Amino acid sequence: MKPSELVSDDFKRVEWHDCPMSTCAAPAGSPCRTGKGQVAIQYHAARFRLVPQLAKPLNVPTSAVRKPATVMRMLREHGEQTAAASAAQPSCTTAAPSVVQGCTPPGRSCTRTGQYLVTDSASFLLERLHAADLTDVVAVEPATGGLAATAGLARRGDGTSVFVKAFGEPPSDDAFAAEAEGLTVLREAGGVATPEIILADRDLLVLSVLQPRPGTEGFWEQLAHALAHLHTTTRHPRFGWHRDNWLGRRRQVNTWEDDGFEFFAQHRLLRWLGERRVQEALDAADRAALERLCDRLPELLPVRAACLTHGDLWALNVMATLDGRPAVIDPAVSYTWAEVDLAHLWTTAPPPEASVFFELYAELTGLERDWRDRMPILQLRQHLAVIAQFDPDWGAADLVRATLAPFRQRP
Repeated sequence: MKPSELVSDDFKRVEWHDCPMSTCAAPAGSPCRTGKGQVAIQYHAARFRLVPQLAKPLNVPTSAVRKPATVMRMLREHGEQTAAASAAQPSCTTAAPSVVQGCTPPGRSCTRTGQYLVTDSASFLLERLHAADLTDVVAVEPATGGLAATAGLARRGDGTSVFVKAFGEPPSDDAFAAEAEGLTVLREAGGVATPEIILADRDLLVLSVLQPRPGTEGFWEQLAHALAHLHTTTRHPRFGWHRDNWLGRRRQVNTWEDDGFEFFAQHRLLRWLGERRVQEALDAADRAALERLCDRLPELLPVRAACLTHGDLWALNVMATLDGRPAVIDPAVSYTWAEVDLAHLWTTAPPPEASVFFELYAELTGLERDWRDRMPILQLRQHLAVIAQFDPDWGAADLVRATLAPFRQRP
């Protein structure tokens, strides 16, 4: 038995381990911390799931003895250096595509979009809107919440608002067209609420405004029904999509395949090994372990039919319509395994009230009891995409290595 399994309190079991999240790096014996150096309300999932008994909960709260929301004073030297490095980073951050009315913080004026630096995001978006003949827009407030594009809430002369986002340098001429197509097919074929598309061209995507999701179990129950309906009514004989689309600023390869294991291995996992940041983050042994995992996918995952999937369903891409129904944004659609969507929600810190979603979705779709055990493998695709696009990678490389550990060859 490991020493961490001999401790009676959950928080002590968790704190036996260093936090693998690079943005936290709390050492063993210390609670996790927020970006402002305060004790976090709950431990990061990547840390508490290092304890076998705690691998399945949605969250593990920080013990009251750790005094959540107080400033941490117990970091070892490497943790203090991490905090100092974070504080020294430029204030210019990656962009913000939230379709949320009233969520914009004031005073935001600098946004990095890929290699193109937008020094005034409001003026940048207003210029793009006017160039697209939306000249009745009188003001734009920058928005936060996403990672790939510059975004904001645009107020029109009649008092109404629309959501807008743009790339400083579009990754492709069809990036927004592909996103708009994804929103449309999710709504029309899958019955899932999405924002109305007002304009989609090379430089601009303009959508109707959604609102933040309510913090209620009832909302997540509605989402479970909506996602189960999407996944069970859109089955397809092949895996892929009729075109490539985009996951952030990287192309999502959707080449048609008859075999789901081949599709997932080639176009969702191994395709990332050619990305520069992935090559830097994963060594030769890691890459070989990923290839061995791909070879064994038929042993590790059950045979599943393809269905229409959102493709980027992390918690922040779940919104609400003006009448409170679940709605989704920022898709990267394809026909693939339904559990790809489930894994993304499961591993991106859903709120506590979302526990009813997973229970109900499993019941509605007939998932086996061991579905949680498959989530780390299915989420490898998203972790690799994060490593490829962002620095720091928020602990994604550590999570990839942890999942690949059983597939590394022993000396």
